[in-house]
Amino acid sequence: MKNNIIKYTLIGVVSIFTLSACGGGGSSSDSASTSDKITVERGKVFGATVVDSSTPTQTAIGTLNSNVYKFAKTPTYPVIVSGGYIDVDNDGEITTADIKLDMVMKSYSDKVTPVSTYLAQEGNETARQERLEQLVVMLQELDANSTITADDLLELPSKAKMEAVLVTNSIFAKYEFSDDNLDVLNKTSIKSQLESIKNLLLQSGIELTDANFYQKVEEAVMLNLQSNSKVHNVDQNKINEYIQYFQDAQSDDDSDDSNDDSNDDSNDDGDDSDNVVSKECAFVELDSLESGQSIFSTKGNAEFIFTFGSDDATVQYAVDHTVVWQSLYYGYSVSGNTLTLTRSQEQAHIIMDEGLSQPGAVLPSSVVIAFDNNKVGGGDTFSYDGSEYTVKMAYKSVLQPFEECPTSNISLGF
Repeated sequence: MKNNIIKYTLIGVVSIFTLSACGGGGSSSDSASTSDKITVERGKVFGATVVDSSTPTQTAIGTLNSNVYKFAKTPTYPVIVSGGYIDVDNDGEITTADIKLDMVMKSYSDKVTPVSTYLAQEGNETARQERLEQLVVMLQELDANSTITADDLLELPSKAKMEAVLVTNSIFAKYEFSDDNLDVLNKTSIKSQLESIKNLLLQSGIELTDANFYQKVEEAVMLNLQSNSKVHNVDQNKINEYIQYFQDAQSDDDSDDSNDDSNDDSNDDGDDSDNVVSKECAFVELDSLESGQSIFSTKGNAEFIFTFGSDDATVQYAVDHTVVWQSLYYGYSVSGNTLTLTRSQEQAHIIMDEGLSQPGAVLPSSVVIAFDNNKVGGGDTFSYDGSEYTVKMAYKSVLQPFEECPTSNISLGF
């Protein structure tokens, strides 16, 4: 993201929607896709944690400086995106001028955007379709010449009409100005935010006829949010960790390819399923947690799964391999062998309905976990809420968290 916004001369005051390009009609839907690839945009989002709603959940695998994430198999919708970094200036890499994504986004399709998140507040497809149509009507009410369609609103922002770009930014800005509360997103609040962004663009001298209109809107809105301390730049240490994570993953892949080549003659049956599991097993060092790492632990038939992002952590609680509830914590810290997950009371309220078989469960705003070792792997223990759990395994990247790690491979570490 550029550090300053270039001011453009305002040639004439034009309706913020009048000059939009023509689009086709017809109905549209955000019903579940069959694709195993998910594209995440609020500006392109790199380094996010992308999980589906299967039991147990799948975690999609990303690559360095890409907003496309791939599941091992077709995901169960909705897919949920947390953490990561917004490439605001669309230069294809993350710098300290870019922004951390703190909005949990969802989608019932293979495109995850603020618009899909607004629609995904409704679990019923008919209700989502009604929300989508209401957005179209709202835009048409703001400008009688609007040709916006439902398909336009479901498009990725970088490829969408100008009206859809403004709706995307309005949803995101309203979320941020309302202290990360999705409950405030409704037709009235989005319409109000649209008007605010229209005024912001006029003040910045940005017009619909400008080249790179999408990019200029992204930067202007982000700069405004930054000036109000609603979004925050990416820390250089996090950038280093992000890059290092994918460099390590590439190094592991190269090593695995080399081993596969050297073992071709001895593995004529072509069955390398054991290797697939062993590559995922590792120790996790608490004081140097990296995005994508996970800890899976048990106590009787109960299981805890902790999956770490760059700045956040997802906690799942399961019984007999059935996830009872899952929750996102927006921050975590380590002191010695103690891991603390935190979020505000407001954020805790938002997440309350993320439960699965126990919707509406009140989840704590702070979780303190005391491990017996800083380097956590199979056989270690931790204490939580008066109970002791045994770590079943640790993962460098989670594919199937209920799968056993081969004992011979657990000690390999990173």
